Amino acid sequence: MLLMIMPSRLPKDSFIYGEDEQLRRLTAKAPCILLWFLKENDFVAHDLLRSTTGSTFKVSYRGQELGEFHIPTFGRHNIMNATAVIGLLYVAGFDLGLVKEHLKTFAGVKRRFH
Repeated sequence: MLLMIMPSRLPKDSFIYGEDEQLRRLTAKAPCILLWFLKENDFVAHDLLRSTTGSTFKVSYRGQELGEFHIPTFGRHNIMNATAVIGLLYVAGFDLGLVKEHLKTFAGVKRRFH
């Protein structure tokens, strides 16, 4: 609702939940980067594999594959969060090799399940 009222106040390069049809229609002065699972999004998580050690998936940016990533956590929401981190760090110019290595050791937020 807030985005519908004040789209002109979005910060530079806003990351938007690309699965929401209403947000996809958002117009703003700042670029809106769409992400997650739809192939039409800017950042797309695809080829998801779940195993006993976590989740492995590939991320593409505007059709260019950025690589395969592994997180030692489970659930679609964790893949979504990791994709947002990957997208943000890619846009900021971070080395994705380092991002891959650090994501492998992320154990999640423990307080969440207490």
